[in-house]
Amino acid sequence: MSGRRSPRTRYRPDPWGLLEWIVVASGFTALATMALARTLNVAGVSVSFFPLAVPALPLLPVAGILVAAAPVLVVPAPRAAGARVDSRVEAVAA
Repeated sequence: MSGRRSPRTRYRPDPWGLLEWIVVASGFTALATMALARTLNVAGVSVSFFPLAVPALPLLPVAGILVAAAPVLVVPAPRAAGARVDSRVEAVAA
């Protein structure tokens, strides 16, 4: 009897494709490089207030951050729900 009150929907989440996995891998890579840099005590990762100085640029974390930015180049911008797309725009983008 109680099952009649809970509506069923047809919503099913989309399976993950290659682009979704690229986004996850880039985020994990950034996390792993920051953790590795912290473990290896790379200069510039830990902030030191005494003596007060500008820290060195740590190359390992910078590389991880650049990898984390890779989805900007790979993944297309999302469309608004129900947005109408002109076929000429898609032809130019392809």
